[in-house]
Amino acid sequence: MRNRKQPTGGRSTVHSPNDPPQKSLSIEAAMDRFFDYLQLECGLSIATVAAYGVDLRQFAGIVHLKGHNTVEAISADDARYYLQAISNNASASRIRKLSALRRFARYCLQDGYIETLFTDGLEAPRRSQSLPQPLSETQTNRFLASFNPRSARDLRDRAIFELLYSSGLRVSELVNLRWRDFDLETGFLHCIGKGNKERVVPVGRAAIAAIRRYLEIGAHRPGDGGGRKYRRLPEYLFPGRCGRPITRQQIWRLTRIHARRAGITRRVTPHTFRHTFATHLLNRGADLRAIQEMLGHSSIATTEVYTHVALDHLKEMYHRTHPRAQQSS
Repeated sequence: MRNRKQPTGGRSTVHSPNDPPQKSLSIEAAMDRFFDYLQLECGLSIATVAAYGVDLRQFAGIVHLKGHNTVEAISADDARYYLQAISNNASASRIRKLSALRRFARYCLQDGYIETLFTDGLEAPRRSQSLPQPLSETQTNRFLASFNPRSARDLRDRAIFELLYSSGLRVSELVNLRWRDFDLETGFLHCIGKGNKERVVPVGRAAIAAIRRYLEIGAHRPGDGGGRKYRRLPEYLFPGRCGRPITRQQIWRLTRIHARRAGITRRVTPHTFRHTFATHLLNRGADLRAIQEMLGHSSIATTEVYTHVALDHLKEMYHRTHPRAQQSS
């Protein structure tokens, strides 16, 4: 058993390698130690650990309903019952929840809390092959033209969405950007993506111009009714209250507001701009490997989904424009 450094806060105690297995450990206590392990030893981000927490607490709630309160009491039947309980969830959600459960089970086995894996024999659901739904170039231009150039708040919002579309950033990456991460002169930004992987991403001229305009008005504080200049530049590129970064929830809300303003009736999320970024680059001949690097995908297979979207676009364009595409022999 590993001797693990524990964080402050009194959640769990340091184990000696000579300690006997703690089979009577409650499920909640084991989960707390697991979350510490993910953050301290695996280096996962707080957001990722929080996502594991949501999934595993849902599992614990179901196990408690069956009268099981300790890790030792968890059975393969409990795990199968849990998968049945979430069977109506989207396939991606079920795959994520099963992945969290398997990792928790392996941790409990390695640390001696259980003697056999309660996830053995569980089959992962097949991932549905739903394709990304990017905006068209016309819709994107309409969205980015919907901002009021005389409104300080709209200048900030335009800078946000120009940057999302120009760089393909995830919303979690955008909200954590600091001014020091951005070089306006060279047009590159540095961000930390999934798994704490660092990458450098180019930014287009339209986004740089929008950010410069946003900077000229003093990087206004949201909610000030027209803006109030900071005494000095805030740490984050898009600060929220008290200098903290703007939240992901705020970006989602702004996306809905501006999509309605632009007359776009379909569902639009911040992630839509990431899909749109990749699809538009591919449609205009960008190399798939380059797109992979800019998106921060660890596998080219993840990026290849955009080739299907691009082929659909190509087919639609062909049938719309070729003089004999609609003629039958």
